[in-house]
Amino acid sequence: MPVLILCSDGLVDLYSRSSKVEDIALAVQSWLTTLAREDGDNLALDLLWDALGRDERVEASSIIIQGMSNKRVDDTTVVVLQL
Repeated sequence: MPVLILCSDGLVDLYSRSSKVEDIALAVQSWLTTLAREDGDNLALDLLWDALGRDERVEASSIIIQGMSNKRVDDTTVVVLQL
């Protein structure tokens, strides 16, 4: 399935923070792998949960701010369009 992924650098930051990937090319490969195995209704949310480690019992916002030394939260925007 061809897709177009539009995202802010926040998604890349989440992946690098979780040590999944540190390079944008590796991030894109990881995203495509995630999208290939998911069959959810919201592919953008599937990518976000993958970046956060998949604990759907916890709100995404709680996971994003865990362990942050400063009180700023980087916004993360993800849009996935099926072509």
